[in-house]
Amino acid sequence: MTTISSTDIEGESKKGLDDHLKNEDFFDVENHPTAMVSISSAEEVVSPEYTFTGEMTILGVSNPITFTGIVSDLEDSLQLDSAFTINKDDYGIGSGFKGAAIKDELEFDISAIFSK
Repeated sequence: MTTISSTDIEGESKKGLDDHLKNEDFFDVENHPTAMVSISSAEEVVSPEYTFTGEMTILGVSNPITFTGIVSDLEDSLQLDSAFTINKDDYGIGSGFKGAAIKDELEFDISAIFSK
């Protein structure tokens, strides 16, 4: 979570927003530096696209998740790339900050490399 980067504003406002999203009002990256996706199953849709089922944990809160992704076969590894959305309320994101002006749906972009 330490790499949070807002994409809808630029300049000094972007830095201020990114820093605020990282503090305890939202993602509390000092105490929760990572989010985790555990994949329990993968089903090929049409190569190289797969549907993945598993669990996502943010701020210590876990919820089931299903998302699609592209799998690339690298020489000694596999790479998974995906973009999906979650509802911030399902994970308690921003629950302690009144008047939060961020959308309920948050987009996550992931890229992961797995050893063969």
